[in-house]
Amino acid sequence: MKVSIVMLCSENFISHIKTGQIIPIRDSNAIAEALKLYIENPELLEEHSKNILSIRDYLDVNRYERDILNLIEKMKHGRA
Repeated sequence: MKVSIVMLCSENFISHIKTGQIIPIRDSNAIAEALKLYIENPELLEEHSKNILSIRDYLDVNRYERDILNLIEKMKHGRA
């Protein structure tokens, strides 16, 4: 049996159409519609799963924190 994961995260990590669906926070109807889309289109789920795996290293929280801190440092020194 094949299992795919639906991932909830910031818009910064999701490219709508390529790696997932962007849905409003706390909108149960939108969540239901997004899940229904995957149920009715398993090939879309497969494509999104494959695409998100290709950028999984970027999704690391520690890396994201490091990138933000580096950007802040650059901004403080006028290099951003």
